[in-house]
Amino acid sequence: MLPEYKDSTPDTYAISFVGHPAYENSKMREIISVEVSQYEEHSKEDLLSIIKRKLSNKHLPDHYILLMQVNRASEKINLDDVFSQLSKEEMRVGEIWLLGKLENNPEDNYVVACLFPKRAGGFFSLDEELDKNTNQTEMIRVSRGFGENASELTLVIELPDLSTS
Repeated sequence: MLPEYKDSTPDTYAISFVGHPAYENSKMREIISVEVSQYEEHSKEDLLSIIKRKLSNKHLPDHYILLMQVNRASEKINLDDVFSQLSKEEMRVGEIWLLGKLENNPEDNYVVACLFPKRAGGFFSLDEELDKNTNQTEMIRVSRGFGENASELTLVIELPDLSTS
């Protein structure tokens, strides 16, 4: 994920490589624009209010995702109720997702759930997901700009040497 420094939206981007629909053994880059908001212990609002406030003065395109990172160990969230309430609203974003830790589970167990426009979800262990990529060749190195504008982002993509010498 890459931070966005020049514009106020999106907060960040997610980049992945997916199979090309027309060319066998080919990949294409998929870029997802992500707005991020947090629902924390000290928040005086409920989850729905925070979502509505985050989107209040924005009309985001359909390819934008709002990611709600939840850090409220003291509260159980009824995802069915949240989904039902959001389905009644006219949301100005493509999708709304929730990411949070599971109660009474090891620190690295998480839930991810789509709250709008469809219902979906899953569970994962962060440590297990990170272990899957330990031998992956690092292809993206992010560094800050070197020019007069320190907010410029320089992205360096180093491709692995695939020569058969």
